[in-house]
Amino acid sequence: MSRAIPSLLVATLLAGLPAAWGQDKPSSAPSGGKPAALQDFHNLERTIERQFKKCDTCKGKGKVSDATCSECGGDRIVFTGAQDTACQTHIDGYVAHCELIDKYAGLLDNDQSMKDRVLANRAVYLHPIESQIGAHAPPQRVNVDHATAEYRRGETAGSVYSKLACDLVVAARRKSLGHGIAFDGTVTRVYEGQGRPLAEVRLDGPAGEVRSCLVLVPPEAKWAEKTKIRVIGKIIDGAAERKACGLKDDTAVVSPCHGTE
Repeated sequence: MSRAIPSLLVATLLAGLPAAWGQDKPSSAPSGGKPAALQDFHNLERTIERQFKKCDTCKGKGKVSDATCSECGGDRIVFTGAQDTACQTHIDGYVAHCELIDKYAGLLDNDQSMKDRVLANRAVYLHPIESQIGAHAPPQRVNVDHATAEYRRGETAGSVYSKLACDLVVAARRKSLGHGIAFDGTVTRVYEGQGRPLAEVRLDGPAGEVRSCLVLVPPEAKWAEKTKIRVIGKIIDGAAERKACGLKDDTAVVSPCHGTE
């Protein structure tokens, strides 16, 4: 695979940085300043890059004898290793990227060029996740400067994140805690009056499984029962949230990040 993802550190005009989803926005940059921030973001970019490789079947051309490559579907690159493992690693990296944006929010607000570069990478990381959550998600392509990031989307790929989510919310807490999660779901109940609103959300798995978890409602979002939502976030300890709602200790709690809607 080419070094497409690191080369995405170029200015891309995107919307301004939203307020942090999981915590209050820092009033100033953490110790270490810009060099530390750049190194942290660069380390994540390298992690994401290692999850993809040039398709061996078509040699990265997207076609074999003028026919669309059956291995990569014309996308030219493929996930490395088992797809479910690669997807979990990818979303873990994406959530970590969002957390770094929250961590360095004060610094980014004072450096528009750096903010543009960081948000460009966040968009690239998010696109393959969004395109593989729902079965009917449209194909995605992201062009940044002269670099193009393209991701495989087979007919069965849409079930990968749903399957991972269903497994995570019923896994032992020590196994699921801190992992990224992405799924389409339905709000079955909203808990108000406990500080930040909480929603009980039903997940429908690819094999007919029905699971549920608790999700912190994003700031300014208005979720109601029977609302269809998309959740992208991280599984947290959630002891206080479960206690406030009178839920069992084995109920998974998700803190959402950018991409939740």
